[in-house]
Amino acid sequence: NRSSDLKGAPMETRFTFDEILTNISIYWFTQTASSSARLYKESASSKLDSKVSKCSTHVPVGFCDFPDEGLRCPKSLVQNRFTNIVHWTTADKGGHFAAMEQPEVLADDVCKFCEVIGYT
Repeated sequence: NRSSDLKGAPMETRFTFDEILTNISIYWFTQTASSSARLYKESASSKLDSKVSKCSTHVPVGFCDFPDEGLRCPKSLVQNRFTNIVHWTTADKGGHFAAMEQPEVLADDVCKFCEVIGYT
């Protein structure tokens, strides 16, 4: 069961051992574990937070809000930073591992965003 109904359950009850090992292996063999973790370290820095909060971007943005994401942000705050949100979806379930938990939902949403911006 990949749904968020298992929120708080051990990872191995949400994903198979092969799925977990595959995910970890991708980071290990491509040597991208450090760069993927960098965001978390930098986000913990108050200096970075103050700089980021003053920045905004005007490029078209699509956002899929998964209800079980640990660090959810209200749409009103997202709009402060991303001033050109052209596509917003609130998913019924899924969280931090949305690509593994709800792959069809995420893929469909990316395709819908691409249609909105004319990239089909």
